[in-house]
Amino acid sequence: MLVAPRRARVSDDAAERILHLVDDRNLLPGDRLPAERELAAQLKVGRTSIREGPRTLELLGLIEIRPSRGVYLKIGPAASLDLVIKSWIASHQGSFAELIELREALESQCAGLAAERGGPLELHAIDRTVELQRSAMATSDLDLFVRGDNAFHDAVAAASRNGLLRQALSALSRDIDIYKMTTARLGPPARQRAVDDHARIARALRARDVAGARSAMRSHIVDTPREIGVLPTPIPERAISGRDQQENRG
Repeated sequence: MLVAPRRARVSDDAAERILHLVDDRNLLPGDRLPAERELAAQLKVGRTSIREGPRTLELLGLIEIRPSRGVYLKIGPAASLDLVIKSWIASHQGSFAELIELREALESQCAGLAAERGGPLELHAIDRTVELQRSAMATSDLDLFVRGDNAFHDAVAAASRNGLLRQALSALSRDIDIYKMTTARLGPPARQRAVDDHARIARALRARDVAGARSAMRSHIVDTPREIGVLPTPIPERAISGRDQQENRG
């Protein structure tokens, strides 16, 4: 049986319903899923919304969308969407760590330069992206939230007035977008944390606090993923050295 809706976002609900449909039909990796029209009818979801369900599952690596051929299952069996997201994050922590290390270097520099160089219009644009995310939080519009998130970081890069830094971040946009879409689906607390981080960065930029802007951006890029469970907390160096000493003595 298909499960009843449990989320405010119809697209998230559609993704979970597709997972249950896969399980109900005992589909295996390589099997083709029903066409969009048939899925919409079976899951009782509008065709516009049903398009977002496969997109979510494709980002998570569970299905493959082949243009003009259909949607094919890559991984099975089905599980709850929350469990799938957390399992996917756990299996990609290595690549996430590399992405975060690179973003830390680029975006902390962008924030420092933006605090120093950003003009009134550029700082206003940054403030507007924060308000856009708050509006998305109020309406539970996940897609709008991620667009606002991307707009915030691009606006900070623009305010740095360093075209190469902005191009470097643009080159990472696909990986960053997958990361943001995945972490945003962890729930309202994770999204609220992102908005609060952005607001704190924006305040440092308006205050022309270069060191504060760098620190706030670094915390957003590095510390927040650890606190929401996307990355493991590293073992303190003292603990590592102490353990090594014990092993050496043994």
